[in-house]
Amino acid sequence: MRKYKKKYNIYAAWNYEREVEDMNRKSERGWHLIRGKSFSHKYEYNPEVCYRYQLDYQPGLTEPGRYIETYREQGWEFINNTFNGWYYFRKLYDPSLPEEQYTIYTDSSSLKEMNGRWAKIASVLAIIYALLLVLQTVHIIRQPQLATLVQVVTLLSILGIFTRGILLMRNPYKKKTSKVDYFLTLLFFTILIGGAVGSILLTAKRPNSHCTFSADSYTAIPAAKEDWVMLNTLQVSYPDNYFLDLKISAEEPVHFAILNSRDEAVYSATGSDLTEENLKLRLKKGEYRIYLSAFEGGKLSVSYRLE
Repeated sequence: MRKYKKKYNIYAAWNYEREVEDMNRKSERGWHLIRGKSFSHKYEYNPEVCYRYQLDYQPGLTEPGRYIETYREQGWEFINNTFNGWYYFRKLYDPSLPEEQYTIYTDSSSLKEMNGRWAKIASVLAIIYALLLVLQTVHIIRQPQLATLVQVVTLLSILGIFTRGILLMRNPYKKKTSKVDYFLTLLFFTILIGGAVGSILLTAKRPNSHCTFSADSYTAIPAAKEDWVMLNTLQVSYPDNYFLDLKISAEEPVHFAILNSRDEAVYSATGSDLTEENLKLRLKKGEYRIYLSAFEGGKLSVSYRLE
């Protein structure tokens, strides 16, 4: 039988008791924690002993040596600590002793103080998420886009799960459901990673077509389709709302058009002094072409951006 093994786990900070229970059960089967990390644990096999484990949250300790020594004097062996402030301890288990001997927090005030440290940091993060949510909500009202919608749903879900965790940490004696918290923890990381990746991919696949054209004396452009001047083409990867900024300044009226692959106009306008700002166009997946036509010639300035 192998002597060491590594297990990958996801635990909710507000239900750290589940992590402690898992470590205790493994120790009863002969597997003892020798290094704890945020997403993985390393165990050593020794069927001759059994331990009870405890976790403490102490971010930014100024004197960790003295802190560890205090627990050592109480019979707790320090295992290691994580980068985000969790400290792992263990004590040899004697079944003849009461379970209270294997609790590092023996009174409610010290337990609430430990939970409050995490809740305070989590509250700061929740405020940041809330501010980002407000900004993205304003953005999606002004420019409704799929990528922004994914960001709003992601932030709203994360904020909801975080808020629940903060409330649980502030009430450490409230009954917790391990299965629910395990599901919510998986959901949290799934939403966090999936939302970030999805938003990045959607944003990267959005077309960003722009052109600035200016001439003091430009030749006439006939109205017949075969004589139109194509400014640009763009490929739309997925249906969504896209936004057009357009500025035309010309000596004579000019026709500006965006056509789809079936030569249907999704936008068209004619004028010699024309401005569009943040005009919403609902575009389907496919190729689009941008044309100028029906211009009698003369001074011409066209600038547009479609994104």
